[in-house]
Amino acid sequence: MFAMSSLMLWHAQNNSPDGFVRHPCDSKAWKHINERFSTLVLDARHVHLGLATNVVNPYKFNHSTWSTWLVMLLNYNIPPCLTTKNFFVMFTLLIPRKESITLDNFDVYL
Repeated sequence: MFAMSSLMLWHAQNNSPDGFVRHPCDSKAWKHINERFSTLVLDARHVHLGLATNVVNPYKFNHSTWSTWLVMLLNYNIPPCLTTKNFFVMFTLLIPRKESITLDNFDVYL
């Protein structure tokens, strides 16, 4: 139990000292969120999640007759080497469709 709680604080304790982006917590977007919502910075235990899809085909290059889309949530609090491991990935949505999903209709599923 203690090991998991220390992993969840990894993003707050391991910022890049030289300014290179090695984890999303080093990015300008992460810093902007911290400035905009300053209450998130007060408690490092807040969970930061990222939305990921297996394949998004916005320009319809895939001409198959069936498509299935996997949507996952990734935990950005933990070290990058663990973010995409099976134990930490949260499977949230499976979208089966006969026609391709585009950027126009992808947000309807979310």
